[in-house]
Amino acid sequence: MTHAVLSARLAALELALERWCEHPRRLLALLAALLLAQVGPWWYASPDSLTYLSVARSLAGGHGLLRLGSEQLGYPPGYPLLASPAFLISGRPFLRLSLLQWALAVGLLLGVYRWLRARHCTAALLLTGTVMVNAALWLHYRRPLSELAFMAVMVWAANAWDMALAVPAPRRAVGWTVLGSVLSVLLCLIREVGGVLVTGFALATLVAARRRRFSRTFAFAMIGIAALPAAVTVVGFAHYDVRAAARSADQRGTHLDGFINASPLFAGTASPLVPLSEMVRVRVSEVGRLLVPGMLKSYGPPGRWLDVNMLVYLPLCALVLAGWWQLVRQGPDVLALTLPFYLAIYLVWPFDGGLRYLLPLLPVLLLCGWLPLGPRLRRPRCALAAFLVAHLGVALGYWLADDLPRIRQCHAQWDVAERLAAQVPARSAGLADGVPECIRLLLAYSVDRSVLEMPAAGLAQTNEPWIVAPAGAPSPAGFAASAVTHPYQIFVRVD
Repeated sequence: MTHAVLSARLAALELALERWCEHPRRLLALLAALLLAQVGPWWYASPDSLTYLSVARSLAGGHGLLRLGSEQLGYPPGYPLLASPAFLISGRPFLRLSLLQWALAVGLLLGVYRWLRARHCTAALLLTGTVMVNAALWLHYRRPLSELAFMAVMVWAANAWDMALAVPAPRRAVGWTVLGSVLSVLLCLIREVGGVLVTGFALATLVAARRRRFSRTFAFAMIGIAALPAAVTVVGFAHYDVRAAARSADQRGTHLDGFINASPLFAGTASPLVPLSEMVRVRVSEVGRLLVPGMLKSYGPPGRWLDVNMLVYLPLCALVLAGWWQLVRQGPDVLALTLPFYLAIYLVWPFDGGLRYLLPLLPVLLLCGWLPLGPRLRRPRCALAAFLVAHLGVALGYWLADDLPRIRQCHAQWDVAERLAAQVPARSAGLADGVPECIRLLLAYSVDRSVLEMPAAGLAQTNEPWIVAPAGAPSPAGFAASAVTHPYQIFVRVD
């Protein structure tokens, strides 16, 4: 194929993409269908989803807020509140939970498109598609976790507040501010860090007031309407969780503990401090892993800046920073102005959550990376479409070749987990020794109690009433073997 023929075909493709983008419903429907294809009756089990589902089941059963039998939740109850109706019909409503995730994803799809269309009309549809076929987003979408709910509520709260700053009538501005405030309360109930969106709105409001869009008095009134409910929600849950932790025998650290005991902001803590430079390295890697197709699990060892992946991630972050500056200069934008505050939170939150922490920033990170690059490309829609297809290929490959077969294999173990649960004494917590995570999580779900992983060396010191282990394993001191449920068995404490 000659250069002239290739150039002509690319020009035709660019024109076809331009016409396609004039009719967004087709691509939006296709994206919704791709997400719907992943709906199924399987539980993509993970420790955090076990926590959320336990609280949701407790709420549906009329037992209040309980996590695996404990009053201390660890996570805000927003997502369990959304998921709890699914448990009114069945104790294993995984298909209904999967449909809930799909509904949240469609809400995110529409919210992202609305936000992008208002800022970068020519690329809004393809950028929305690239967000919605991201491998990390799909990974969390298939699991009953809070990410999709958080992202959907956050983008619509930002859209509402952007409308409050754009409408000319003060009464309508107040109405949009109140709507955004209601959504921000739900956002904080899903994840406390949602409260940082208020800082983006506050800064955007002050910028708008400086540009004479409305008075400073009115601006401060709008900020108060937005900030007070979110602040009460975050402080109220933190107070509840700290008090519940003090009463609970099955304790897990609160998020407040995480800041005070491990953050580099605080000195004299019980645990070693994580250097701020290391958290910068982790977050830089996460930006690259989110944006570059095929780099989902490509990162260097802790503390190593001189890693081959950083040759890609550092220039990309510089590009995103330039795009962010270009975006905020266009006018007050709540999500864009929230980004530095959100990142600051996770620079002093000294834990690596995979990609969960930065995933909610995916739409704004992608737009910021595109803004300085797109105008310099000869055929920007062709380039962006190729980028979208690359992300889609990675996401489909990971789902079909890795995630789906593994979860189907795990789903087949429900009978084993339930037969093990029948041998457990009185819905109590226990330990697992040498048992796959799948069995441990299914068993914990079945008994609605913690089943912690414990190496053999720690079994002698445990006070738990039972232990699940592979069949034929030696009986730990103080325990007697119960009936074997091939290929596992329960050891019950006898002393």
